[in-house]
Amino acid sequence: MKYFPALLILFVTAPAALADAFEFAVSNDSVEAAYEVELSNSFSTRISGFYADVNRADIDPDSGSSIKRDTSTSMITAGLYNHGRTGPVTAHLGGFLFWANPDVDNARNGKDQMTGLALGGAVEGFITPEFSLLGGLHYAPDILTGGQYESLIIAQTRAAYRILPSTTLFAGYRYLEVTGKQLDIELYNGVYLGFEFSF
Repeated sequence: MKYFPALLILFVTAPAALADAFEFAVSNDSVEAAYEVELSNSFSTRISGFYADVNRADIDPDSGSSIKRDTSTSMITAGLYNHGRTGPVTAHLGGFLFWANPDVDNARNGKDQMTGLALGGAVEGFITPEFSLLGGLHYAPDILTGGQYESLIIAQTRAAYRILPSTTLFAGYRYLEVTGKQLDIELYNGVYLGFEFSF
């Protein structure tokens, strides 16, 4: 997997001109930008870049004392999804390749890279034609990851409202965690705001 990060960066920059939607989300501790391209009525590809810088206190499992940690995480993903809609509910199933670089001060894992394949999806329900609620979950088990970290989990919820035919505003909550050889590391846990432009 030596060239995995370079290939993902190439995938991020190459399809920009073909993007059917551009998405940008931000919080006090994180920022994310994503492109989504419709390949057909049933399939789409989504490519994103995510960065978070979080200060928090954890409990050392050996001593029981509090440890202050400054955790910064860079992550690039390239995914493929199949979509199906029944009435007001749309399901998105698939997964994404990812490269992540968690940097955790004072953690016994230290600084290391992680690559892998996360599987999962999301369910989106339209309350009205303009307003929707979404919940999603992705998981990368040890067998599908490489690097010092053993697994990755991302969960999120989102409420979105379309204010213009091509513009949607949203607010959401994201949880991102990796499992190491000896401890679990919470990389992000918080809310975010964002917008989406459709083309």
